[in-house]
Amino acid sequence: MFRPFYAFVGYRYTRVKRKNHFISFISLTSVIGVALGVSVLIAVLSVMNGFNREIRAQMLSGTPHITVGKIGGNVADWPTLMHRLQQYPDVIGAAPFTLGQGMLSGVGSGRVQGVLVKGIEPNEVNAVYPLTQRMKQGTLDLLTSGSYSMVMGRTLAQNLGVLVGDKVSLIVPEASVTPAGVLPRIKRFTIVGIFEIGDLYDGSQVFIHLADAGKLFRTDGGVTGVQLKVKDELKAPVVAQALYHLLHEPEGLRHMKTQQTQAAAEKPSQLLREESSANVQLGALQYWISDWTQDFGSFFRALHIQKTVMLFILLLIIAVAAFNLVSSLVMMVTDKRPDIAILRALGASRRSVMGIFIAQGTVIGLVGTLCGVLFGLYMAHHVTGWTDFLQQSFNIELVSRDVYLVNFLPSEVHTFDVIGVTIAALIMCFLATLYPAWRAANIQPAEALRYE
Repeated sequence: MFRPFYAFVGYRYTRVKRKNHFISFISLTSVIGVALGVSVLIAVLSVMNGFNREIRAQMLSGTPHITVGKIGGNVADWPTLMHRLQQYPDVIGAAPFTLGQGMLSGVGSGRVQGVLVKGIEPNEVNAVYPLTQRMKQGTLDLLTSGSYSMVMGRTLAQNLGVLVGDKVSLIVPEASVTPAGVLPRIKRFTIVGIFEIGDLYDGSQVFIHLADAGKLFRTDGGVTGVQLKVKDELKAPVVAQALYHLLHEPEGLRHMKTQQTQAAAEKPSQLLREESSANVQLGALQYWISDWTQDFGSFFRALHIQKTVMLFILLLIIAVAAFNLVSSLVMMVTDKRPDIAILRALGASRRSVMGIFIAQGTVIGLVGTLCGVLFGLYMAHHVTGWTDFLQQSFNIELVSRDVYLVNFLPSEVHTFDVIGVTIAALIMCFLATLYPAWRAANIQPAEALRYE
């Protein structure tokens, strides 16, 4: 099999037993340094990906991917709107909801806490997020129209000191005019279930039936909006934009665009542009659409920035190993000066001599990177089990749910991260070979062999 001269000699240099064991030791530490840097970087990025996945799953376990409502009021004909939205291919679930706020007081306990009240249809809400699967006590089926029943989070139930079957009073921040004067609206509910979605919702959110919410907040048969679930939550902003155009682009805007085109010959272009912009805005002021990234986008952007910063910091470990590779190759060039001089005297070009040491350094970097990738993948796939074992064996809490929203160390390997780390390590190792190879290529044969 044909092999280039410089690659053959460089590969032989990596295998030959050296008289100078210190050079061998430096080469070994270079391989170990590159391997450790690559493995740690892959493991850390996988853990950060795991945290991102778990936190996103917790946030979306009680939040719809997309929410659609009407600007300036409630959605009266919500069945038609919901049916229209479900026609979009990426939408896989839809459910109406009514949103309000209030103060919840436990009857007998005297404890009070502000809550977010959401009216839902029990038979349809599971199409958006699995509330039935999150029920720890009671059942969602008891959330019927006219019963004024309620389900709440476990943390909220503990704070109020209530259980399933107890009564709570909901105070709505809207006044009712009575013969005794203006009084706040108060309604008593029965707790029929306790859910556990996550720390973000268990302490501040309650669910009641959609019809009861309509009577309580006086929506006149309408709802606050329609909540949607899409196939891929990461594409929710794109789907939300498409739905926005779907709801506003049809007949209304087309008619306005036709009128604007007819008026183009009669009015100045600047005035026409101003009127066109105003008409489009008026036509768009019908529905508002938001997605989950607008509520939690800043948090995930912070996680992305943290991951990027951590990536660059840990790349310094590989850079240190690359500098170690530079010193190893420089010592190798010094040790092989007579051999290099003989090769030059026999006709080897400067480029061939450079190729020898570039090939040697590349082989060292390739071995270190390959070992690092394998060990990093092994660490990423077992770090969760190792953390659980340490927490159970020593009865310590390495990962606190109060801080990280999970009590374990999640991990998720992304192929793109592994490929990126591998390429970065190989590039650093290649750059580390250039200076030693340049020094080897500039050795003068006569000077090197003068005292041989």
